Amino acid sequence: MKKIKVSLAQIPEQSDLWEIKEIIREKKHSDIIIFPEATLFIDNLKVVSELQKIVKDFSVSIVIGIVVKKDKKLYNYAYYISSSKIERYRKVHIHWTEKYIPGNRFKVINTRHGKIGLLICFDSSFSETGRILALKGAEIIIILHAIPKDFSYKINLIRSQAMALNNQVFVVDCCKPGRQFTGHGAIFDPYGNELTQLKKFKSIVTRNLNLEKIKEWRKKEKIFQNRKPKLYRKICKKI
Repeated sequence: MKKIKVSLAQIPEQSDLWEIKEIIREKKHSDIIIFPEATLFIDNLKVVSELQKIVKDFSVSIVIGIVVKKDKKLYNYAYYISSSKIERYRKVHIHWTEKYIPGNRFKVINTRHGKIGLLICFDSSFSETGRILALKGAEIIIILHAIPKDFSYKINLIRSQAMALNNQVFVVDCCKPGRQFTGHGAIFDPYGNELTQLKKFKSIVTRNLNLEKIKEWRKKEKIFQNRKPKLYRKICKKI
């Protein structure tokens, strides 16, 4: 039975490298520790190398949101960091209130824990993102959020639940808490069941995910084999 242990580290925006290291130390028996969108703001990629050193010390993998400033431009990344690998995804869908330079592709990362797709906040508002990651082989879709308090976290949870059910994958939301953000990270299984939901405050929770559930559900409900892509062309056209 293919199980992985995932920890959600829902920590606020004023986090620093020392706090992240302490959380990794505390949750070192997890397979993957997940931090929210824009956990760190950096202008020097040496910080990423430092994070990898920490990860190597504790034999764990992390997914963490990092905003990089380069040549007066801002890039919003989700980094996957393990002892042997550093990969990153750049946010594709930039909210109209943001000034990040958008990415131009979706990627699935092959890890020793399974295939992981990464999204950042507004990306998850588009149903196509979850489907393309599932078609690329993602078993777990990790979405890093910094949802402002004037937006309903409940809408976000419904979207993530639908993404999990419609694509028969695990969906893991990690969202910033604090004065400006909603918190309420969550984990959904391939049936759309909510396995956990955090509150609005700083918190860390660990759950075991049984990836065999994906095969089990896809065997019963054969969605992907019965798709009709030729009839879906309109979704690729702008309106």
